[in-house]
Amino acid sequence: MLRSLIARTPLQVALPLLISLLMLCSVSALLVLFYVHAYSAVRNLAEQNLLQVHERIADRMRDYFEIAERVSHVSRETIEMGHWDRRDLASWRGAFYEQVRGFDTLSALVWGDVFGGAVWVMRYPGQQGYRFSIRVPSVDPKAYEYRLLDDGQPTDTPT
Repeated sequence: MLRSLIARTPLQVALPLLISLLMLCSVSALLVLFYVHAYSAVRNLAEQNLLQVHERIADRMRDYFEIAERVSHVSRETIEMGHWDRRDLASWRGAFYEQVRGFDTLSALVWGDVFGGAVWVMRYPGQQGYRFSIRVPSVDPKAYEYRLLDDGQPTDTPT
């Protein structure tokens, strides 16, 4: 039946159909190739962007940790050299305040000893200003926290 249909189809109809069929196959093949290459290129760019984002995050995290490590090292050296008196923790407030204020990436600077004494200056997330806290167990077992004014001086009453 197919043979009889082909045999009866005039050449004026068969030739345009054959050329159209070849064009349709060629365009379809080109579209498939284009889609495969475009998908591959987009995936490749997405992988590159993701890698760059990961590298930037790793760099930023490394910077944060290095700053904290350097500040800790300077504080440790200052204590070991005797510039800060371990018997007068309250006198450390000004230096701690300046160090925390000087580095936006630091939220707190803390020091504590094996006897329970501690001093820290911190910035709470979402709040303005800084807080100074101190605990001297030989004087009082409680820790006291003071709001710091803009010049670094504590308020008179603990919060």
